[in-house]
Amino acid sequence: YQETKDRAEWMDMVNRLTRAIGLSLDMTDVYDTFTAALRNLVDFDRISIAVPEGDNLRFLAVSSEVPTELGTGVTIPLKKSVAAWVIAHRSTNIENDFAQERQFPVDETHLRDGLRSAIRVPLFYKGEVFGTLNLTSRHPNSYEDKKKRIVLEQIAGQVAVAIKNALLYEEAKRACEEAKRAYEELNVAQDYMVRSEKLRALGEMAGGVAHDFNNVLSVILGRAQLALDSVEDPRLKKSLHAIEQAALDAAKTVRRLQEFT
Repeated sequence: YQETKDRAEWMDMVNRLTRAIGLSLDMTDVYDTFTAALRNLVDFDRISIAVPEGDNLRFLAVSSEVPTELGTGVTIPLKKSVAAWVIAHRSTNIENDFAQERQFPVDETHLRDGLRSAIRVPLFYKGEVFGTLNLTSRHPNSYEDKKKRIVLEQIAGQVAVAIKNALLYEEAKRACEEAKRAYEELNVAQDYMVRSEKLRALGEMAGGVAHDFNNVLSVILGRAQLALDSVEDPRLKKSLHAIEQAALDAAKTVRRLQEFT
């Protein structure tokens, strides 16, 4: 009778958890919800979700009752990790006592942190393992109960879908943000190109005006110099020299304008 009652309670918890985590696409909300629910089922002092990223394993989320260097966002080599074993074997890994036997390099860290036993459950999505749900305890043999392991695997199946959906949602958000930034950068580039084209057109126009103005100045300067050679009146010569100098000064200004354009 007690076994049937326990199973009914566990299945009820699985159903309630499934409904709860299905209401959110936020990774933190999903993680906090199922972490709180799991405390009613199994003993753990640290819980984490880890996913492979290339040659590394990244901890997406970590909650720990004891100090740890393996916090959220930390990466460790995937090779020879427990996650690599779980992914390769597509099955749950249980270690009953780190003090007696340590199968993986990370177990040394767990033992230093005062942890003694662990269970690592594969997270399946569409038939593929994309990560692991990891629970560790300060007590040895915390995960020997086969019935609880089965229930934990059932919960992990529901959690995996919610986590994957949250990850896909985050990827979609990042893609939208990147697209928005790219669009803004494109607008900036287009504005720059428009301004550059306007400046280029203005430069061409200024160059044309300078050329025409230079032709006019050449005529004025030439006429003034011819007149200087043919007049004797000092006052008239003075006026013609003023015209000549003004034309020469204007020609210098035109040359500077041509150099700029």
